[in-house]
Amino acid sequence: MSMNIPEIRRAAAAELTTLMERHTAFSLVRLGDGEVRWMLEMQECQPGSGYRYVEEPAVSVEVIRAVNGMEPRHFPRFVAALEEATYLDYCDSIPNVRRYLPQLKFERKTKLYRNATAETSNIIFEWTFYELGSYARKHRCLFAGAEAALLEKLWDSPVYREHAAEVLPADAQLYFHQVREDGRRYSENLDLIKSDLKEEIRRQSIDTLFLSLGTGAKVLCHEVAREAGIRVIDFGSMLRALTYSGSPGYQACRDMHNPYLFRVPPAVFLPALERAFPAQSIAQLTARVHAQLVLELHRHRRFAFNTSDGVDGGGVDLSPENLVHFQEGRSYYDSRYRKRALADPSARQLDADFQRWCLKKGIGLQGKAFQLAVRSKQWVRRVVRACSLD
Repeated sequence: MSMNIPEIRRAAAAELTTLMERHTAFSLVRLGDGEVRWMLEMQECQPGSGYRYVEEPAVSVEVIRAVNGMEPRHFPRFVAALEEATYLDYCDSIPNVRRYLPQLKFERKTKLYRNATAETSNIIFEWTFYELGSYARKHRCLFAGAEAALLEKLWDSPVYREHAAEVLPADAQLYFHQVREDGRRYSENLDLIKSDLKEEIRRQSIDTLFLSLGTGAKVLCHEVAREAGIRVIDFGSMLRALTYSGSPGYQACRDMHNPYLFRVPPAVFLPALERAFPAQSIAQLTARVHAQLVLELHRHRRFAFNTSDGVDGGGVDLSPENLVHFQEGRSYYDSRYRKRALADPSARQLDADFQRWCLKKGIGLQGKAFQLAVRSKQWVRRVVRACSLD
């Protein structure tokens, strides 16, 4: 009997685990659409357009940001990673990757591994959900990235472990490493980060590293696996999925997409966030709290990139369940954070932006009234325009 797509993908995730277990030194690299865009720019000798960070300390909830690419000087190392990594997931189920793949100039070494078909690409989603838990029970796993400190603080919470139990067993022995500058300027810091990782691997006797570091992870997964003789996985946004974080660790703003594994209550997440980033300003904390509240209104599909509203194809999902979680988070914000935000000039503006965002999305009675007023004004304008044409 033939398998359906979910069964095929689950089987592919299990096969990946078997492959990892067969190789002490193993690197998994993933080719995302951001890397494809960067490669095309580098091949055409253009400056990379993706490697930019938010200069403002904190950004309005209306703004969506993400970072990809690196400095051009690292491009040869990146190509080497694509050519020589043990396993390359082409991620060719992503339309832009599939479209431009024939234009990319790299040649995989023979006898190396890749996803068998587009149907089994981007397998990191299913692997994390179905395979990570049992794998973590048997291996010394290090999670490194801009959200590693947040995951560490969450892991200290029994309530978090209950929510994460389907993915991460509570008895797993996990290790964490927050990368330099919380992941900002990872291209400039690439070799320092690599040195830090190798030292942590040695110190903790790590045999598997899960690295979230944008395009930089592609390079370091290949090089660290080869030099340290361990398994290194290009973990990408899965670290944000494990933390249920609406903002990336490297900047105080909403991210463009949020993969989903399980929810984390605001009363657990937000205190852990404060402990993970103790030096952040009131404005930065406020921006991150807003990003977390808005995350409750995203689509929560597993095994998919759930794009944020403000991004093409993205939007909010005002389902009864999502609204209940959002109102819970908003009440927590009002009681624990809003007073601090209103007392700070920068954070006060962020709060105003958040309240306006809620109105525009039609949340609550005020939001519904706001949307009705907007529609009424649009109707009046159409009538006036029609009358003027007559």
